[in-house]
Amino acid sequence: MERSFSTSRQFIVYSGDARVRAALCNLAEHTKSTLLTLLQEPDRWKTSIVVNAQSSQANLPELPAATLSLGQTGFGLKLQVDLTIGAKVDAPVMERELLRAVLLEMMYRHQPNLAAGTSYARPPEWLVEGILAWGSQSGPAEFGALLNNSVSTNKIISLENFLRQQPALLDSPSREIYRSYSYALVSLLNGRSLAKFIADLPEAPNDTISDLVAHFPNLGGSVESAERTWKINVAQLATSTGYESLTVAETERRLDSNLYFQFPKSAQPKRFRNLEDFSGFIRLPEHALVLHGLSENLMVLGVRANPICRPIVLEYQQIASTLARGKTQGIGRRLTQLKRARETLLSRVQEMDDYMNWFEATQSHGRSGKFAEYLKTTDEAVRVRRHDAISVYLDSLEGVFCDE
Repeated sequence: MERSFSTSRQFIVYSGDARVRAALCNLAEHTKSTLLTLLQEPDRWKTSIVVNAQSSQANLPELPAATLSLGQTGFGLKLQVDLTIGAKVDAPVMERELLRAVLLEMMYRHQPNLAAGTSYARPPEWLVEGILAWGSQSGPAEFGALLNNSVSTNKIISLENFLRQQPALLDSPSREIYRSYSYALVSLLNGRSLAKFIADLPEAPNDTISDLVAHFPNLGGSVESAERTWKINVAQLATSTGYESLTVAETERRLDSNLYFQFPKSAQPKRFRNLEDFSGFIRLPEHALVLHGLSENLMVLGVRANPICRPIVLEYQQIASTLARGKTQGIGRRLTQLKRARETLLSRVQEMDDYMNWFEATQSHGRSGKFAEYLKTTDEAVRVRRHDAISVYLDSLEGVFCDE
């Protein structure tokens, strides 16, 4: 079968169609270029990647669109991507397998003589999805929009749970959200440290989150700091969509829901507690863990809170952080002041809403246009006349009464 070499000569593409070979060479080089740009690394490839493209066959409809195989030939590693070209080309699937091949070459670049039968590590799915998302035409706004609901409801998945997810088992909407989370993580980890992380993947431990903490100093040096940095980064991505901040009422509602929490591991009966009742739970053994979680949730809420409510939310976050360290001096006074400030703020906002409603109803000299579409639809519905017996009779009665 005829073959073509890509511009870097790392990819050897076999196909009977010259146009297919050219397209695959371009796709492979583009995929590798995106990865190298993310890693801020030059191209130092050592192992060629064979790409074998064949047409789909009617007697073998079960052939997958793309498969990747890695093995030993006795002279070094062999990386081969088998592609099935049908009437409908699935370019994203092909790009995904080509990226996996490039990542595997980087992972085993300095281990070309592994013994036969050695099991090979595979690049994690979040890394593949995140790199593809990072190099796609979509930007932070598109990925942030998918995470907006998770941030607004304070249901951001923890970094540990995210790393354990298997995207192959997810449905289509969940996979899109997984892709957005992957984009958030890769954007947080990009740079030369990511290149070192990829090179060390063959010897990586099973504890992925600890491995990330060891490779990336910006995660804070501990699992707890990494979780906190992860949530802040996801929240910032969700708010990069350009959407407006929460209203005062919505900010208050979410603040109230955060300030009520449980101590699930406590020997006492499970019940919701308020931050103002700190004297009743500050001596419980798990108070630090619960209050640290509350502090993180309030930090996330502060990103989207209404600007006039943001100082109040951040003050509650600082109080929760202080209580988590076991310090209670002056906390009661601060909570009382915050409660009064919230009551005053809500009262003034209600007064402003009442005034604006009164002004719009009595002082406005023109139409706002908000109900134009509704009125247009109503007028069109009225003009439609039915000609059945009952409708004709009712129309005649309407004419009589209107004339009178």
